[in-house]
Amino acid sequence: MHLATLVGTEIHHLDGIEATTHALRFGLRTGVRLSAHTTSAGKAMLAELPCDEVNARYGVALSGARGPELDIDLEKIHKGIEQTRLQRIGVNFEESEAGVAAFAVSLGVINGERAAFSIAMPFARYAQGDVDRFAAHLLAVAQETREALGDG
Repeated sequence: MHLATLVGTEIHHLDGIEATTHALRFGLRTGVRLSAHTTSAGKAMLAELPCDEVNARYGVALSGARGPELDIDLEKIHKGIEQTRLQRIGVNFEESEAGVAAFAVSLGVINGERAAFSIAMPFARYAQGDVDRFAAHLLAVAQETREALGDG
């Protein structure tokens, strides 16, 4: 499980806990920055933003020095955000890294930072029915976290 924040159009993995009970597992990504629109945590956090804020964030990214080399399709990003809103969790099937399946839920804003919890695993361990099970657990943990922080 990872804790991530949204900074512009990237997520920053702040901390994590690595499962040790599976021989085939996904390692920690603490300190790693990834494009928000390709990650489960990023999708979960972007889904809580109004469309104009999403457009503004990506407009800044596209106008920067690296803008021309970024693979950004705003229409596709908005479709993904809408799907995430419907599912209530962000999902990523090999979008951010080959061989990885990930699921995430936004925690909202904590101490001024938009945050999310995510879980990831090797795609080979993912089964079709896992989304509903993971969603239920992630949504419950997010609610418990909000209540513990007095924001529930």
